[in-house]
Amino acid sequence: MSGPVRLLVLGESQRGDDGAPAAAVRLLRRSALRGVDVRRCPALEVDALLDGGPFVIVDAVRGPEPGTIVEQPLGAVAALPADPSGSTHALPLPAVLTLAAALRRRPLEGRFVGVAGERFGWGQDLSPAVRAALPVLAASIDRALAGEVERCA
Repeated sequence: MSGPVRLLVLGESQRGDDGAPAAAVRLLRRSALRGVDVRRCPALEVDALLDGGPFVIVDAVRGPEPGTIVEQPLGAVAALPADPSGSTHALPLPAVLTLAAALRRRPLEGRFVGVAGERFGWGQDLSPAVRAALPVLAASIDRALAGEVERCA
């Protein structure tokens, strides 16, 4: 392990369901974030992954039924095909993770926690399915953070 757990909260709060990660993090108890380096990122950049870690990355995704929670080790996400149509970002998450691991010269450690969304337009609110899933998303983030903090201890 190379440092404290880093929580990367992806998304843009003004883009509908893309704002779900930030909304879910606001539901976490303060104690869940103790000793965690929290960073807000509209989109995941390779630079955010070049040092530190392990990471818990939280994002909205396309594809599954809206409101579905998706949890995967970062290595499994990096191995997925980098399909731009399934990403809400310019560079798909698997491509960013793979590039960061290559530049670091070691695999990224940590977890991905996501929620499937349906609305990603500017000025839209969270969809009803995603709004209903926020407590489950927050609980998933809490578990992922606790697991990574425990691994670091």
